[in-house]
Amino acid sequence: MEVALAVAKMCLDAGAKEIVTLPVLGPKFWTGSPLTRPRQGYQSIKECSGKTVETKIPEASTQVGKVRPELLDVDVLVNLPIAKHHVGTTFSAISRT
Repeated sequence: MEVALAVAKMCLDAGAKEIVTLPVLGPKFWTGSPLTRPRQGYQSIKECSGKTVETKIPEASTQVGKVRPELLDVDVLVNLPIAKHHVGTTFSAISRT
């Protein structure tokens, strides 16, 4: 949550008029962090509908794919990985000292 809010804040600071999120997170996601206080600009965060549309994907191995229609209108797409924290997940990284 903190990473998503920090990225949303950076987007707003850079001049984004609206932010569209792909997963339906619910209102508690955006209000459960100290970063939302004061909540300046976060009202411009909108969630995608659950609907998908088929669209042509140029220069891809799959020529047609299903996407959320709201994503077809964005100027910039920021992809954030979802960090998992339950027992069945592992995380590896390269540490350079």
